[in-house]
This record gives sequence, structure tokens and C-alpha cells, in this order.
Amino acid sequence: MTSHQQARLLQASDREARHEWPTLTPNEAQEAKDVAWTLFVTLYRIEGGDPAIHRANYMNQVAMIEKAAGWAQ
Repeated sequence: MTSHQQARLLQASDREARHEWPTLTPNEAQEAKDVAWTLFVTLYRIEGGDPAIHRANYMNQVAMIEKAAGWAQ
């Protein structure tokens, strides 16, 4: 993950904590979903454990990304 991607994730976390939703372009949304997938796979490989927990976290991230892109309500 690049430092730019890490910064974007941190910004998104800050906005989520304040309940602010950014508007993402389709390209930004796809990039964010790709980063979320990479994070899901990496955390599962490092932490192991129950894959359902990691998948639930991933799906939550995807839902937030889709909301920010205007793809979901």
C-alpha cells in the first residue's frame, strides 16, 4: 500500500468518525475497493483466525466506499 493510499484511508476513517461522507469518483471508489480487498487479504494472512470476521470488516468497508461513491444509500 502506498503512502498516498494510507493517507486516503486515514482521511476516510477521520470522516467516518465525524459522520462525514466524501464524494468519490468512480475511479477513486474502485481504487478504494481494491485497497480494502488488499487489506482484507493481508490481515487474514497475518492474523489468521475466523475468516468471517475479516470478511465482515471488508464488506463494511465496501459499503462505506459505495455510499461515498453514491452507489448505495
